[in-house]
Amino acid sequence: AGRNASERAADRAQGMSVGREEAHTDDGGEFFSQLAAHWKKNYAGWTAWMLTPDLKLPGKMRLKESRRVPMWNGPIECRMFRFDMVKGSVRAPRGGDDTAPRKTPPPAHGG
Repeated sequence: AGRNASERAADRAQGMSVGREEAHTDDGGEFFSQLAAHWKKNYAGWTAWMLTPDLKLPGKMRLKESRRVPMWNGPIECRMFRFDMVKGSVRAPRGGDDTAPRKTPPPAHGG
């Protein structure tokens, strides 16, 4: 507050972050991974849709899409991916998980 636009622009030109998080990447490869982590941390319970020609995008984001809708953006084949955001991971732990409910056969009825 109290700073004029030219002072804020000078700060940005010097590389200072002004009240916003920045995605620091050398190339665009890490951007989607950082975006997915941000969504999972801050938007659990929300739904996100993304239109992309990159059919491998969910894997790059380390997210599992709940819907995959084929679409065309002009001559470009794309997919509209739906992601249901959950905090953390939905993967089951590897190995023996004794806390997981198990299906058991119904008891045998004696005659």
